[in-house]
Amino acid sequence: MVGVSKREQVAWAAAEAVEELGVEATSLRVVASRTGATLGIVTHYFRNREDLLVATMEVVAESIMARVDRDSGDRLEAILRSVLPLDPASHTESSVWLAFAGLAARDRAVGDRFRAMYLEWESSVANELRSLGLGDDAVAVAGVLTAATDGIALRALASAMAPTHQLELLREAIDRCVQTAVN
Repeated sequence: MVGVSKREQVAWAAAEAVEELGVEATSLRVVASRTGATLGIVTHYFRNREDLLVATMEVVAESIMARVDRDSGDRLEAILRSVLPLDPASHTESSVWLAFAGLAARDRAVGDRFRAMYLEWESSVANELRSLGLGDDAVAVAGVLTAATDGIALRALASAMAPTHQLELLREAIDRCVQTAVN
């Protein structure tokens, strides 16, 4: 990974481990092995597994938002589409994001950080909806759209749903929610 710090490389190795092995099987030792580093190197960057997992969530979230920033299309759709598994890179990110959603219910520190990042994502959706004139309904509609997007992502990961179908479902959800809120 050119231009990526060693710390970020370790966090991305953890993301790949989460995708392939699951959160529970992702340990400092597994990540060290995947990066070709010693356990000491990994613990130099991360005090413990929890620190590594939080950093992993953060690099995934940063990657997702960077994709939104690069997208020149419809901003609302871009924000929501960013978490869908539409290609290999976003597949990893989506898998990791949903794995952390499950962990958030059981691990306080991870859960606190995950909820903060989720709220940031949902707020971005609400802000975009406000710019479309939704006003007071923006927060409620953002909640519906983020929940629908999570559902599409979960279904896509579980059933290998084609990217075109994911986008069709997302666009339908956006159209129906925005039309309902405007009318």
